[in-house]
Amino acid sequence: MLRGNAFTITCFVLTIATNLSHSSIDPTIWMCVDGEVDTAVRTRDGSTYMFMSYWFWKLNDRLDGVVGNASLISHEWQHLYNNIETAFYMSGNSTPMTGKTFFIQDNKWFQFTNQVFEESGNVENWTDIPSGDLLVISQPNNPIIGVYEKHVGIGLVGYYFDKPLAPETIWMCVDGEVDTAVRTRDGSTYMFMSYWFWKLNDRLDGVVGNASLISHEWQHLYNNIETAFYMSGNSTPMTGKTFFIQDNKWLQFANQVFEESGNVENWTDIPSGDLLVISQPNNPIIGVYEKHVGIGLVGYYFDKPLAPEVRHIVANTIPFDLSETCAVIAYDDGSYLVFYDDTKVGRNCRIVDVNRGIYNYFLDVFLSEVVFKRMILIIRSANN
Repeated sequence: MLRGNAFTITCFVLTIATNLSHSSIDPTIWMCVDGEVDTAVRTRDGSTYMFMSYWFWKLNDRLDGVVGNASLISHEWQHLYNNIETAFYMSGNSTPMTGKTFFIQDNKWFQFTNQVFEESGNVENWTDIPSGDLLVISQPNNPIIGVYEKHVGIGLVGYYFDKPLAPETIWMCVDGEVDTAVRTRDGSTYMFMSYWFWKLNDRLDGVVGNASLISHEWQHLYNNIETAFYMSGNSTPMTGKTFFIQDNKWLQFANQVFEESGNVENWTDIPSGDLLVISQPNNPIIGVYEKHVGIGLVGYYFDKPLAPEVRHIVANTIPFDLSETCAVIAYDDGSYLVFYDDTKVGRNCRIVDVNRGIYNYFLDVFLSEVVFKRMILIIRSANN
């Protein structure tokens, strides 16, 4: 937390920036701390505070020292006392909790605006809260907080933090495998993983901006989308439409605008299991496979999603193994964007953390574009 010279506190009666000679506190009671900060946090007025044992310090604007002496937590932070477990601040304009500072102590949360106490409650009401000492991480302009077991870095659970009484749980750990990816009429390409989606850049080797919650920007979609495909060219009335399959339903979009939906069980001979749909430029036929297996192929003349006509198609003419594939996009220039599953790149737990990028499990290295480059294969054209 501190830049520059860090504090070093050894096993002495606490004297750093603290005058105990005029204190009524018995200096032999819990006055020896181990040099480890209990927590540190921001407040709405721009201040940063550090908490250790019974004490807190206000840090200077450079964050490399303190302003004045230490003070007793209980004297200036109502309902707080010693050994605070963790704290976090909600910034930006993302939820009604913006500008609030939260502390967790003895299985309770405490809400403050600056140093003014507002309310408290029980963290045991937070679904799937990790056991052990907690570490909460929040990010600017982001409604998601990540909660870990402190000193271990595991047990991660995420919450959409719009209400502290019972925040909505969000799965934060995905397996490094894309659920699906798809084009839209405006030329954009999107990748979907768990609750999140990313817009890819024009080179298809990285992302544009941060991830966003699927449910916030794609009406009627939520998490773990099964497959998606785009109808290009001028081949059917469905040209320019993007389709998703989720929970045995198809959902039709024009760009990101929802239009209609229906049941894929009305598609004759639809394969069982998770589906992988592949469409080709200027081609009214789509191929539907059982994902991760690459078999069970059935073709449809896709002029109407309600009940497309079954068509015989030749087994896979695409130049890669569909049994290793979880998403394929065909482009008009003859190139493919292929997302491989765990059999190709190895299953590695990735964290969609509070910054909504892709991090490795212990958050020690930011891996956003590196991960995408490992997961994406671009085959330009059979002629190249």
